[in-house]
Amino acid sequence: MYKMKRIFISTNYIKLEKVIDEKRNLKGINLINNYDLLYFNKASQSFQAEPVIETDLFLVKDESTTPFNLLTINPEKDYLMHHNTIRNHTNAGFKGVHDKGMHEENNKWYTGVFDIILDNEVSKAEHIIDFLFPTEEIVLGKKLDLLHSLLIPPIDIAEANNKWADIEKTVQTARASGITVSLATDENAITTFQNAVNGINDPFDPEYIKALADLRDAILSS
Repeated sequence: MYKMKRIFISTNYIKLEKVIDEKRNLKGINLINNYDLLYFNKASQSFQAEPVIETDLFLVKDESTTPFNLLTINPEKDYLMHHNTIRNHTNAGFKGVHDKGMHEENNKWYTGVFDIILDNEVSKAEHIIDFLFPTEEIVLGKKLDLLHSLLIPPIDIAEANNKWADIEKTVQTARASGITVSLATDENAITTFQNAVNGINDPFDPEYIKALADLRDAILSS
């Protein structure tokens, strides 16, 4: 039995035009117009109709009624996102079901999911699951990952800012899902840290250690 978490995105080729316009013709997404189930091929970075054993990301035609004939849904590992009015697949035994999506322009959920699918993100399924099903543990994990990346200077400011932006987005999503979690006691904590360590290359410099401790306290004590 596979060990990885998997995410199934129920969608519709025609209605996707409102969400991603002509980008729906990229990465094999358009095949959903002709097939009930698509498998994401990590090697080619595109969807295909032929089964891929080692995959964790799927597109499901939302009008289909029996798209999982060749698959066994694992109630401990598998997740589903679907349009809030189309519930053809919610009874398949998924661990989590996200039902707030709408095929509309700038819809937060479908837009967010397809932004991840279309970008250069490597761990697409993991990122999508974190986005759709945030938890306090996921937020904490992202904060710890940020701190770990800053242990040894000089820091990569672009990477740090990207990680911070990802934490902000996850916190916002968690709050929208009713989870009580905060970003930091000081929402400018990353900027304060960067200004404090500018030009420092020694990880044992007292000023660097203090700045890192201040950042840790700001994002972990909240």
